[in-house]
Parts: sequence; structure tokens; C-alpha cells
Amino acid sequence: MKRKLIALGIILLASILRFIYLDLRPMHHDESVHAWITLHIENYVYDPAYHGPFLYYSTHLIFKLFGISEFSARTLPVIFGILLIALIFFMKMKWRTKILISLYLSISPVFLYYSRFLRNDIIMAFWTLLIYILATEYLEREKRILIPALFSVVSLSLCTKENALITLFIFISFLLLRYPGEVLRWIRENGKLIPISLIPALLIYFLFFSSFLSHPERALTALPDSLSHWFEMHRIQRLGGPFYFYFPILLLYESPVLILSILGCIHFYREGDRKMLFFIYWFLTSFLIYSYLGEKVPWLSIHILLPAIFIAFEFLTRVPMRKPLLLVLILLLSYTVYSSVLVNYVHPANPKEPLVYVQTSVDVPEVVKELKGHRIAILSDDYWPFPWYLRDESVSYWSKTVPQRLDADYIIAKEEIEIEGYEKVRDFRLREWWIPQPRFEELPSYLISREGMGDPGALWLHLYKRLET
Repeated sequence: MKRKLIALGIILLASILRFIYLDLRPMHHDESVHAWITLHIENYVYDPAYHGPFLYYSTHLIFKLFGISEFSARTLPVIFGILLIALIFFMKMKWRTKILISLYLSISPVFLYYSRFLRNDIIMAFWTLLIYILATEYLEREKRILIPALFSVVSLSLCTKENALITLFIFISFLLLRYPGEVLRWIRENGKLIPISLIPALLIYFLFFSSFLSHPERALTALPDSLSHWFEMHRIQRLGGPFYFYFPILLLYESPVLILSILGCIHFYREGDRKMLFFIYWFLTSFLIYSYLGEKVPWLSIHILLPAIFIAFEFLTRVPMRKPLLLVLILLLSYTVYSSVLVNYVHPANPKEPLVYVQTSVDVPEVVKELKGHRIAILSDDYWPFPWYLRDESVSYWSKTVPQRLDADYIIAKEEIEIEGYEKVRDFRLREWWIPQPRFEELPSYLISREGMGDPGALWLHLYKRLET
């Protein structure tokens, strides 16, 4: 009973941290696109550029239940962020380790931030951990009912995001490298069970990718199209970065886990711990694969960090710590909590936070307040998240050709213009980004208040108002 209360207390803490001030940060470009697609779910057709259909149909259900708002748009990742922590208590490990991991996941800057962000990655982290739990449970108990359940969760992960294929590659390659004979024997002995167990998984896959039977042909082309698209994104490095892209992010926000996981990898490898060898393989292959891929964005750090957390806290609870190292870890953990508060509640739209990636400026909600109830024309090919914010307003969009006459109360333009009958009200930033300019003398100021180390860049737009006659 006492343990259940502790678990519920941690889950309650995680819930509070994820739900409070959920609509504080302006809607990110990607969030607004995802929310907009959800608003028009009746027209949904799978497009690999916007990842899997699970996010949209699930968010649509939340909109139906709780209404349409920034808060409800971010509720789905919050729910899965909480469920991820709840899963820890179903894992087979020491009770103390479960408490430490679940508490850390509750306050982790990376996991907390992306549990409050309308993207697929926190959902993917949940499916990944559930796949691990079901797989290990089956290997220990050999309950056949777990196979269709496992295949169904794999299918749901594929319906969520294409990097489910990376997870499957990591998990399956470990089994083939470590236990090739056992894997082949299992396939031979379960030749009839496997196709039967695939039926619910294939049904889930077909329903989601066919837009629930509206586009049955899309279910057949979804996988090859997604592979083609993301291989091309990797080739052109649309969102490229250096091989070490994720290391500074983990060092800044998750340094206790980074240090402990490296020490843990060395220790458990030397010990030959069978269970931890899998986590080491998972962590290192994730780090190498995501560091190699041409598409590098901070939310993908979740998939590197998840196995690292298990290595870190297994090491912490199994191996006695010397006092100097323990003191360093406590200090670093204090900074992790401080950083989590900064990035999630104090300035969640600050472009100088590496987790904040090409974020919508705080100027945008201010402009939106002024535009409410008016007719608006937007003369720019960069306009997200305005379709989301102005979803109930009369808005016309013009990217290339500007009409000679506009029937609008306000005009938003990318270039400064002169239109008879309008005056400029203000310039504002649509979104901001930051390319660090390391200066050693500014490092303390940056670590404390995110000041220095170069100025953010911004995409500026111009707001014009019709002159009163």
C-alpha cells in the first residue's frame, strides 16, 4: 500500500508539472501545423513529412471532448508523458531504482519540455518502453497472448512516427547479434502463431494509414513513401548539424544522466551484465544513428536519453558512490532542476534555450489579440502559426502575387510595402532562432540566465492597419 501511494504521488507530481501553464508558450510552427491538420481531420491523407496519423486522430478526440485550444492541443503529449512515467512501475528492477527513474523523468528538462509540446516523440518514447516491457515479459514467461499485444504496440508506434523503424532495427539487431540461434528456433517453432498475431497489428496499421478506410490505397504506399521521403531528407540534410549535435544538449540539460550513463556503460560492460548490455547497445546505437542522420532536431534527443536514464540509475543504485562524485552529481542535479524550470516555465520561448528550436516569437500572440474580429490579409509565404491562431477569422493569404486592392482591416507583409489607405502599426518577429557564438567569458552568464553567447536571429514581419476615413 505504501509503495502504491509513493507511485501515485510521483505520477501526481509529474501530472502537475506537465499541465501547469501548458498554454504559456506560443504555438510552435510544427505544433500549429499539427493542430491545423487535426482541425481538418475529415480531409486527412497520410503525408510522411508530417509523420504518422496517430497524433491527429487522437488529438481530434481530445478536441471533441475538451474543445479547441492551445491547452487541449498539447494534452495528448502530456497524457503520454505521464503514462511513460507510470510504465516505470511495471518494470522489473529494484524499487529504489524505479523511484529514482520516475522522479527524474518527472523533472527532466528534455522529457518535461517535449511532454508539453504537440509532437510525436514523447508518444514514441512510451511505445518504445512498452515494447521493451512486453518483449521481456514474453521472454521470461512465454505467454503467447503477449505476442499479438506486442505486435499491436509495434503497429501503433509505426502509426505514430517513422523512426519506429529505427527502434525496431535496434531491438531486433541486438537479438540477432546476441542470440541468433534462439531467434531462428523461435521463428521455426512459432510459424503458425506469428501470422495470427499479426492480424490485429495489420488491422491497426491499415485503419490508421487508410484514414479509417477513406483512402485504402494509402495504407499500401505509406511505408515505401515514408522511406523515400526521409532518405531524401537525410541526403539533402534539410535540418543538418554536426555529428556531435546532441552532445551539448544532453550536457547542458541532462549532465547527471550523461555522466552516470557513461560510467555505467563501462561498469556493466566489464561485468558482462546481460540485461544492461541491451541498454548499453540501445543507448550507443541510438546515439550513433541519430548523430549520423542528416535530420537533426532537439526533440530527437528523447530517443537517445531514454536508455541512458536506465543505465545511469541502475549504476547509481548498484555501485557505491564516492563522496566527491556524489557531491558533484547533487550539484549537477540541482542545475538540471533549475534548467527545467527555466525552459518550461520562466522563458519557454527563449531561442537561446537549445530545446527551443526556431520557436514562434512571443510577439505573435500580442499581434493576434489586435487582429481578432477583423479581416486580415497576409502577404507572405512564411505565415505559420497564423492559420491556427486566426482559425475563426476572415483571412486571405497571398504569397507571390499581391492584389491591387485588398479588402482587409489589417495586412501582414513579409516585405515593407506602401499601400494606399494603410499605415504601418509595428514590426514584429514571427519566429526566432539562435546560433551559439561561444565566448568563454560569457559562459557563467549564459548558464545562469541564458544571456550572452551571441544574439538570436529572427524572421520579421510588418503589420499595417487600414486608415480610418
